[in-house]
Amino acid sequence: IINLLQNVFKKNREEVIELFRHANRFSFEPVPLATNITREELIQVQSMLKDVMGIRVEENFVRRYQEGGNFAHVLGHTGLISQEEYRGKKNDGYLLTDLIGKGGIEQQYELSLRGTYGNTQYEVNSQGKEGRVLGTTDAQAGKNVVLYLDMELQKKITEIMQETLNRKGLTAGAAVALDPKSGGILALQSFPVFDSNIFSQKLSQDDVKYLFNN
Repeated sequence: IINLLQNVFKKNREEVIELFRHANRFSFEPVPLATNITREELIQVQSMLKDVMGIRVEENFVRRYQEGGNFAHVLGHTGLISQEEYRGKKNDGYLLTDLIGKGGIEQQYELSLRGTYGNTQYEVNSQGKEGRVLGTTDAQAGKNVVLYLDMELQKKITEIMQETLNRKGLTAGAAVALDPKSGGILALQSFPVFDSNIFSQKLSQDDVKYLFNN
């Protein structure tokens, strides 16, 4: 397994060993070894699976934010759960392979948006092989969250702020638009902005520089 991870995913030995330190060898709970793998990496792994027990390839959801940076600060983004986050959430049914909300609405309403896993209980023999099914529980979808924000107003404020900051030679600023009758937030923006979709892919060095420089 160590050689597989080193050769396919270009990880050094210390990185691989660190991954296994978080694994419970008495549990069937999965530990993520690599995420956002390329098609080439997938083909290499699949060709080796028959020779390596205990590794499987899983699909996971990816958030796509249609308006890029217009709502980045409000919505936040999703990312792989960290070890620290997992320790605080494992009793709520979280796994080390879960994607969770990071900042903004995604984080604030994480428990409402995520739903719950389904599960199947198997009879397992002394060699760990699955036998007959003992019971199943259906998965439950998460809830929808509807915001008070006005999309067109949010986009317009973002555009005006960008033009104003550029004209004045500035890079940072914030704006809020409230409904005077209800107090509801119609638009909320903070500069500099970033594209939330950048966190749904494998970050390149250019991506990291872009985020830190802003």
